[in-house]
Amino acid sequence: MEKILKYSKYTLFVLLIALFSCETDEDDNPDPTDPRDKFLGSWNVNETCTRGVYSVQISEDPDNSAQVLIKNFANPGFEVGEPAVGLVINDVIKLDPNHKIGDDWTVDGQGEMINDNRMEWEYELYIGGGKDECTAVYAR
Repeated sequence: MEKILKYSKYTLFVLLIALFSCETDEDDNPDPTDPRDKFLGSWNVNETCTRGVYSVQISEDPDNSAQVLIKNFANPGFEVGEPAVGLVINDVIKLDPNHKIGDDWTVDGQGEMINDNRMEWEYELYIGGGKDECTAVYAR
């Protein structure tokens, strides 16, 4: 009986050491927020180019976790062409200048989040060989 008790204590000791020495694969400080979240949703736009006042819809790019899609960027119409693609870096959305939007337009520039309800944009809009220098304010 004494031998069984001795082995039981030894086994219990080894199990406790094994239990408390294991590391978890979980991150101790996970960041549960997606950096794109603050940009998502509907925005009212006031633009300096001839496009005037309109709205855009910003959504997550399902093909790239660092990008957003901006439907109706530069106001070609919600049903016209592709949305603009932007890379999110902290408080900035950097537009992809090689991506065609609207009716075969391209844009190059960026927008910066000023606060939860305001973004300021500077970009170049290329339409049919012409170029417009634009600024815009996005507000919720």
